[in-house]
Amino acid sequence: MIGITPIPEFYANKDVLITGSTGFIGKVLIEKLLRSCSQINRIFILVRSKRGKSAVDRIKEFQECPLFEKLLESNPKILDKLIPVIGDVLSLGLGLSNSDKKLMENVSIIFHSAASVRFDDPLKEAILMNTRGTREMLEFAMTLEKLKVFLHVSTTYCNADHRVIEEKIYPPHADWRKTIEIAEKLDSELLDILCPKYSDNLPNTYIFTKGLSENACDDYKTKVPICIFRPAVVVGVMREPLPGWVANFNGPAGLLVGAGSGILRAFCCDINCPLYCTPADTCVNAIIVAAWKKAQNLDKEILPIYNCATGKSSVGELTGEIMQDAAAEYPLSAAFWTVNGELTTSKTYFFFLNILFHFLPGLLIDTILKLSGRPPMLLKLQRKITAAGAALQYFVTKTFDMRCENFVNLVDCILPEDRPNFTFDVSDKHLDRRKFMFDQVKAGRIYLLKDPLSTIPAAKRKMKILNALDFTLKFIILPLILYFIFGFKIKHVFQHYFT
Repeated sequence: MIGITPIPEFYANKDVLITGSTGFIGKVLIEKLLRSCSQINRIFILVRSKRGKSAVDRIKEFQECPLFEKLLESNPKILDKLIPVIGDVLSLGLGLSNSDKKLMENVSIIFHSAASVRFDDPLKEAILMNTRGTREMLEFAMTLEKLKVFLHVSTTYCNADHRVIEEKIYPPHADWRKTIEIAEKLDSELLDILCPKYSDNLPNTYIFTKGLSENACDDYKTKVPICIFRPAVVVGVMREPLPGWVANFNGPAGLLVGAGSGILRAFCCDINCPLYCTPADTCVNAIIVAAWKKAQNLDKEILPIYNCATGKSSVGELTGEIMQDAAAEYPLSAAFWTVNGELTTSKTYFFFLNILFHFLPGLLIDTILKLSGRPPMLLKLQRKITAAGAALQYFVTKTFDMRCENFVNLVDCILPEDRPNFTFDVSDKHLDRRKFMFDQVKAGRIYLLKDPLSTIPAAKRKMKILNALDFTLKFIILPLILYFIFGFKIKHVFQHYFT
């Protein structure tokens, strides 16, 4: 393509600002930019204090992430390109000092991925973080004379009230400006009471506020060169740099660990429901390409939107035979029970299963722990898993048709010399589902649970014992209990009426 700059050359010698840099997508994005666009000048990362950790401590923890190990082996000083900036998307003016604003005056590319991704966040917090935070980023972007592109990371599910989700801006559920004003004035408790009515009964505050963020981007499109990138369900890395690596327990990773440990025994979902899963590395490749593509088009009136949702699998495929095989190959040392369970679309039946398989065993084990002088923990863990499952229930019981024409066509824009490093095709011909699932379980074991592979032999022996106990309970003890409870009654009725 004549006149089109190759991707690494485009990013060379440029300053980049990334929000959400300590999050899952943020880390994978930074690693990819440093590895495949190594001539990049500086990457500014906006960092704040969080959960008792100072910004300095979070930066240190960030730099020690296993994701960067291979990168540091080839270039020990590569992380020197990262410039931490103390700031907070939650704050007006991003909490930036004048000196930091001056430091970033040459930024030409912004990746805005910071967001509150918890589905159950209070409405006030979600508005201030997701909607007002996006406005503050856009206002800052307007001060940057060299800005080429502002890429806003959204989600395909911010329009989950539609069954067909196209690559376009949808009518707002509320005025985003007035919503920010309301959140700034009203207290959190009152907003939570008003939430269902004010948000048009959308499934959660995350979807509502991310949708408003897109409306804000649409209003700023003549002032800032914006493109919107909508990932669906982002899962662990597929190929590089660490197959299977995932940063946290959010989404499918938490459910995989819950099922693998034998704690999650029942789940309300439709096994035929399509779930659009995108590996983190392919998602990040597409983000980098989308920003590069937008920078080629100087027309600010155009707002490109990309639905990153081509990796279509059913819930059954993700929880079926391959998952069982992967769990058997990489059993968890801390497993409470066997990897098994039941899936149902009936909320009533799930309520019964939840009591039988989650609440009662949790209550029994916590009672034993308490009597032995140890702190109870299983019921608390079960509540967290139940809450996570409830948050996902809406998305695994409904069918969405994701339209991805812009996203698919984005692949064709990549120059031939860039394709090996920036491809993001996750169609069946490029995805080995079995290997991918095995990598997810293996990496979850290593990086989330800190359970090294050296413990696998002992974990397999433990799992054999748990399988034997499970068999004994199901086919010997339980039938005997049922016999003693109901057998004598049946015998008594038979003797009463027939003798």
